[in-house]
Amino acid sequence: MKQVGLLFLILVSAVCKAQIPNNSFENWRLVGADTVLDAGWHGSDITLQNKVFIYTQQGTESRRAFAGNNFIEVNHKDSAQSGKVTLGYLQSKFPYTQRPKSFSFSGIYLPQLQGEAFAVLIVLTNGNDTLSYTWGRFNSITIANWSKLSINLNYASSSTLLPDSCHIRFQLLPTQSNTVNLSTTLFVDDLQFSNFPVSVPSLNTTNTIFSNATIYPNPASNTATLSFKLAAAALTTATILDISGKELLSSTKYLNAGDAAFNFDISALKAGVYIYQIKTNNTIVRGKLSVQH
Repeated sequence: MKQVGLLFLILVSAVCKAQIPNNSFENWRLVGADTVLDAGWHGSDITLQNKVFIYTQQGTESRRAFAGNNFIEVNHKDSAQSGKVTLGYLQSKFPYTQRPKSFSFSGIYLPQLQGEAFAVLIVLTNGNDTLSYTWGRFNSITIANWSKLSINLNYASSSTLLPDSCHIRFQLLPTQSNTVNLSTTLFVDDLQFSNFPVSVPSLNTTNTIFSNATIYPNPASNTATLSFKLAAAALTTATILDISGKELLSSTKYLNAGDAAFNFDISALKAGVYIYQIKTNNTIVRGKLSVQH
């Protein structure tokens, strides 16, 4: 384990493109050990890959790209001179003129210490005005197969401007004691913006039937109660999902208007981060549940 030195470096600008530049990394080329030259993307100890081998409970397995032929591997960078670690990151800034509702990517995450995590930062700006600042954190949970991960973007409610640029940053994070393992790895592929809300791991509060949705205790150990208020009677389904969107627990009831609740026995779930979901025919609300034993 290493003590973390520098956490963040300065964002840089990029070549002009209307969409996410080279979003599946097909035209990248490496210069040196950790610098990728393509539309301003760069990072700390990043490597262009077309195939890697990872260790799972079933043994050694190979992973090829989720989309196309290439993907990016992100690791921490060790400095032999200072004995410090630069946290692994991948980032770019590029022209962008749309207001998407969500950002998604395909990821594999292999943390080596409990408490390590990674995050995604999305910033949309117009000149000096920040229109959207979204920080999505993915806590310490192993993702051994390509999984579609996503966050909903937050916009300043007072602004209707279109952006003129976008910052995207993937950032490996240390434990609360500020330590990392140099073998912790994040693989990234197939970056996408979408005009439609997506499933994980976000909370959609823009609805007319649900309000005051919460789950408690959070973190939870053995049981968790999902409570909310319904504006009208409805057939309602409550679900617990893993961060890849796989349904783990589910219950359906016909509920009258007013206060409502679902109780879940979560004692069989492994420690980690999950998604809770409430759904009627035309409305979905989601949020995060942390399980600790």
